[in-house]
Amino acid sequence: MLFKDNYPKDVPCNEIGKFFVGKITKIRQEIEATALSVELNDLVPDDQSLPICSSNLDCFKKLPENDVRSLVLNSSKKHCALDPMPYSLIADCLDVLLLGTTQIVNSSLFYGHVPKNWKEALVKPLLKKSGISAALNVLRPISNLKFISKLTERAVCNQSCDHL
Repeated sequence: MLFKDNYPKDVPCNEIGKFFVGKITKIRQEIEATALSVELNDLVPDDQSLPICSSNLDCFKKLPENDVRSLVLNSSKKHCALDPMPYSLIADCLDVLLLGTTQIVNSSLFYGHVPKNWKEALVKPLLKKSGISAALNVLRPISNLKFISKLTERAVCNQSCDHL
């Protein structure tokens, strides 16, 4: 059994889904087991003190329209099938969509909430390396999120990096 065009042709979708869910479950269990076995004292050597942080990141800053415009224009030109509009249409109509997009992103930043439907993704199983034989353990899941989700994620990343 070989994959052609990077998609498994003779493996049922449910089997691929079960395999990925199993991997995620195993990773979560390993993280929980590690977290329980490591004590806080083990993380900080006795001879070093923790640095004193002079400022906290208590909330995210409201983004002006120009910053959101830059985020959109510097984003990947790809779009997800879950998006109501492809990137090319968003870019072409950005002057009209900018105010609403800015308000949506700022609302998420202000309330610290990511809507449930922004967390939905289309997952495609791709081969880790081309030309290898088909087995579920050689697949890697590629998740395609909605554009607005990626835009907000980038805003959070930028502000977090600036703070650090």
